[in-house]
Amino acid sequence: MKVIEKGKQLFQWILRNGYLLYLIVRNPKIPWYIRLVMFVPLAYVLFPMDIISDFLPFLGQLDDFVVLRYGYLVLFKIIPPMVLEESRKRAETKLSQINWKKVKRTIVIVSICLVFTLVGSIYVLTRLG
Repeated sequence: MKVIEKGKQLFQWILRNGYLLYLIVRNPKIPWYIRLVMFVPLAYVLFPMDIISDFLPFLGQLDDFVVLRYGYLVLFKIIPPMVLEESRKRAETKLSQINWKKVKRTIVIVSICLVFTLVGSIYVLTRLG
C-alpha cells in the first residue's frame, strides 16, 4: 500500500504545482521574462532534439528530468515572493474544493480508453504489416 500512497502524493503534488504555475502565468504582476523562463524547460522536454536522445533507455529521460527540475527551481527563485504566496493560497483553496471521486473516475475512464486505443492500434498494425 505504500506504493499506492506514494503515487497519490505524487499525483497531488503534480496537480498542485501545475495549477500553481498556471496561476502564476495568468498573474498580471509577473513580467514577461519570467513567463518565458517558465516555458523553456517544458519546450526542451517537448522538442524532439535533445542533448541526449530519448532512445537511450535511461539517460534520455534523465536529462529531461534534470532540465525540468532545475529549470523550475530557478523559476521559483525568481518569482516575487508575494506573488508566489498569493498564488499558492489561491491554488490550495481551489484544489481543496475538488471532488476527488470524480477525478478518480475520470482517470480510470481515460486509462481504459488509452488501453483500448493501444490494443486496437497494435491489432491494426499487425494486420496491415
